[in-house]
Amino acid sequence: MDKYSDNIFDKTLFFEQIVTIPVKAKQLVAITLVWVAAVLLCTALLIVSFFVIKPLLAVAILLVAGVVWLAYRVCQNFFVEYEYIITAGELDIDKIVARNRRNRLITADLKSASSLTKYNPDQKIPDNVNRVLYCCQKDDPGALSLLVNHQSKGRVMIVFAPNQKMIDAIKQKLTAGVSSI
Repeated sequence: MDKYSDNIFDKTLFFEQIVTIPVKAKQLVAITLVWVAAVLLCTALLIVSFFVIKPLLAVAILLVAGVVWLAYRVCQNFFVEYEYIITAGELDIDKIVARNRRNRLITADLKSASSLTKYNPDQKIPDNVNRVLYCCQKDDPGALSLLVNHQSKGRVMIVFAPNQKMIDAIKQKLTAGVSSI
């Protein structure tokens, strides 16, 4: 009976967490510069088309709309969230840009994990790691690193900031003998 209920628990285990990356001062400056450049370019397009080449005013208005759209799209790339999802012993991490574009970064089998430790940004990355995925701020005090063997990416170190509920779910799925916090 215990074995049967464990199998049901494995299939129904589901946790998710969204971590929003705050916009820093450098990024705010970049966003401001993008909009200033867009306004200057739009102004120049309208002045040139209105005073120099009047028949191209309609084209200039379309170009202005394109510049505004492009500036908006560029600025949206500064708004990033990461979603951590655990289902049936797998950890999925998605990068969400501007709350509408989602990109799956990795699907890791937690049974292939070799360690779950507190992340230290000053610590040297192990030599046997093929790739490091930063799925939170690098200086996040609650960041953890999870070393997994991925079938196509090789040995991957995932740096992320799960909450306690997520940490408990991950620990539950780690195989015996795996070092964890």
